Amino acid sequence: SDNESWWSKGHGTLVDDAQGNWWLVYHAYANGFHTLGRQTLIEPVEWTKDGWFKSKNTASADVNHDLSLPCANLSDDFSSAALGLQWTFWKEYVLQAVTIKENSLSLKAKGTTPADARLLLVIAQDKNYEAQVEITVEKGNRAGLVLFYNEKAFAGLVVGEENFTIYKDAENKYEFPNKSGNHLYLKIINHNNHCSFQCSGDGQIWETLVENVDVSAMHHNNYKGFFALRIGLLSAEKGSATFKDFRYKNVVPQKNK
Repeated sequence: SDNESWWSKGHGTLVDDAQGNWWLVYHAYANGFHTLGRQTLIEPVEWTKDGWFKSKNTASADVNHDLSLPCANLSDDFSSAALGLQWTFWKEYVLQAVTIKENSLSLKAKGTTPADARLLLVIAQDKNYEAQVEITVEKGNRAGLVLFYNEKAFAGLVVGEENFTIYKDAENKYEFPNKSGNHLYLKIINHNNHCSFQCSGDGQIWETLVENVDVSAMHHNNYKGFFALRIGLLSAEKGSATFKDFRYKNVVPQKNK
């Protein structure tokens, strides 16, 4: 049914617990949100008289839901000397490109665009969210906050000493002068796969640079790979970019409140 909450259910594994309950663990896409990637689900099953299994409507289990997991909160104030477990590189593992000290993360540059730049990525957990970060751009560097699926599917905001570049997707971008200097704040607000990109000089008063950027098509069915559309910190061109106080939170669109 088109109305089902989960699509493309597959690759299930049967497991039993200490109380004798049986479960099916599998992955699926949230309906309308393939951009979040495949998610892990578990549902109860029961055995039939002929030795097969079927879905069960109800189940009880003694489960301790521990939400204090290392990656439960994606926000990062970079107070730890080690890179947080929520962060991943893209097609490389270069801890030497990262320096963390005094609540700042410095990321060495490579490439020129989001397609080949150095990226630190986190997987969004919500259908509606905000992500923001404080950035200092070194001389010759370009830094940004992006949504990245792969080299052919991304969107976001990249800033250099002289100009901003807004990527609506990998094929459509436009530039305008940077009047905010080399120290600023960037924010992405994603409401149901439609995004706005914002900029601030102080992290308090925000200017919307572009609205209604549609990222709904940036997923496996169009670009393969079984990835998610991830939030990324970007450093390109020369030198390094410095990031502070990365914040992520679930938000409800204003019109639904």
